[in-house]
Amino acid sequence: ADNGEGGACCKPVATLEDAHAGHSLGSARKTKSARKRTTPSKTKAGITSVVFLHDENHLASACTADSVLKFWDMRRMDSPALLVTLPSADQAGAKRLHGISDLALDPRKGRLAVSCSDHSISLLDT
Repeated sequence: ADNGEGGACCKPVATLEDAHAGHSLGSARKTKSARKRTTPSKTKAGITSVVFLHDENHLASACTADSVLKFWDMRRMDSPALLVTLPSADQAGAKRLHGISDLALDPRKGRLAVSCSDHSISLLDT
């Protein structure tokens, strides 16, 4: 498409606003006394990866704040169809959720590879 000034432009055909909203970054590192003096950061989690799954209607997304994958049906974009939280590879029983840095799909086997900031890679059947 032409933007009228000789350059190409693209308009979104669909947008998921605040797809990974509700996360606070930076507040987990503050000490107890620092939390009393200041309010937690309201910075939104950045989306790090989006991948189409088996067709043009289904996709998965991930963010920097936690180990949550969101699976979306683009025909019903008001909320994710499924949420999956990956366990931490740090140690058994660890409650810290690490961010997800990338997603890759093997379309022949239907597996989703997930790389996390805790230095782990998980394979999920989709």
